[in-house]
Amino acid sequence: MKKQRRRQRAQRPRKRGSQKSQGGPASARHLALAYLKSKPETSAKYAKALRAALPRDVPLYSSNWLAAGRARAQKASGLNAFEALDLLGDFVRWCHHLGHVPPPDGAILLAQLELLRRRAGAPPGTVTLPEAQSPGQPTATELRHVVAYWEAMSSCAALSEEDDDRTLFAMVAAGAFEVARHLAEADGVPMRLDRLEPAAFALSVDTEPPPEVAADLPPRPEHYAPLVLEAASLFYERCAQRGYVDAAVAADRCAQLSSLAMAYHQRERAA
Repeated sequence: MKKQRRRQRAQRPRKRGSQKSQGGPASARHLALAYLKSKPETSAKYAKALRAALPRDVPLYSSNWLAAGRARAQKASGLNAFEALDLLGDFVRWCHHLGHVPPPDGAILLAQLELLRRRAGAPPGTVTLPEAQSPGQPTATELRHVVAYWEAMSSCAALSEEDDDRTLFAMVAAGAFEVARHLAEADGVPMRLDRLEPAAFALSVDTEPPPEVAADLPPRPEHYAPLVLEAASLFYERCAQRGYVDAAVAADRCAQLSSLAMAYHQRERAA
């Protein structure tokens, strides 16, 4: 009887990884095994860390698993935070190169890893996003815009307050989106808030987009530049309150942005 039960269990299809045999996306376990086979020099310590880090209940391309995965990798292997994050970063790039992670999601994963490095005490840096692997895939520039949009959306959720009315919420959102967009083009991603140059930011806001881009955008409202500059000032004020940027840096940027907003407003009134 026992032998019969063993044979029955052996004949049952395995649930884990069954998606791969059915033509669906490869499971995290299969990807970890393939990654380790492609890198035979990887030590047993790092292999153990990677297996422990990978998610079981959320998609691999979701950044929600990274912080918990880093902690699991450290606990299972004894790696420090930066070693675990470097391992996960190399794994994400490998997955992107082979098409296992959609490029936009891979870009957000890499940005999230950089943010985790900052939380662990590393000096703020930016990430080098992969170039398109084939025609039709987004370029590194387009991926920077994707990450900037993701950062702006995350900032809106983190910086909004319960008693904000629609106007105040719209101001915070406008500041977040414009600052994220500008820093992505001028400095890289994820955002380094201390790198904003208010004068250059004001010029980029005041410059009309190219005709081919403007055709897909709604018309700009009146007093657009001063409104955005005031919104950016509010954005920095909220970031300082949450501890996202040094208070002295925020005070300096707020003062410069408000001064520029007033100058642009007076210029428009004179015109």
